[in-house]
Amino acid sequence: MRAFLIALALLFIPDIAHARREVRLQYPLSRVWTSAVRLMRVDMRCNVTEKDRKDGYMLFDYPQDGRMHASSLEVFEVTEDGRKHVKVILQVQGMPNYVELMLLDKLERKLKTDFGLPKQERADPRPAAPAKEDAKEDQKPQKAKVESADENAKK
Repeated sequence: MRAFLIALALLFIPDIAHARREVRLQYPLSRVWTSAVRLMRVDMRCNVTEKDRKDGYMLFDYPQDGRMHASSLEVFEVTEDGRKHVKVILQVQGMPNYVELMLLDKLERKLKTDFGLPKQERADPRPAAPAKEDAKEDQKPQKAKVESADENAKK
């Protein structure tokens, strides 16, 4: 019974962040960096204690309930499968995992609001052209329909 109560309590205690959270973004590195600095310094009113754009990291204090939580944010460009993207890694010490996820979500929304969708997410307004074989097959039934309509008009 005691083990059951401990297991049940662990389910309802917020998971404290021991690992860092990350997100991959299709925006240019310079846009992600400036948006991340503005988000933490201006929007979230965090005290930025150290930052280095060249090395792509920022240390800041995340305020919550009158306490400051040491936090870090890394921003760097990576190439995977021949595609370039920006990886953002965030860690907030002593806070539940959802805080990191919330901050990364705010960064993504800020980028979309300020700069629109990244190039890969933009939908092409033009419909895809059919393959050559499909185009030939599509033309045959149309000609048949036109011929039958002409024949009906003659009758």
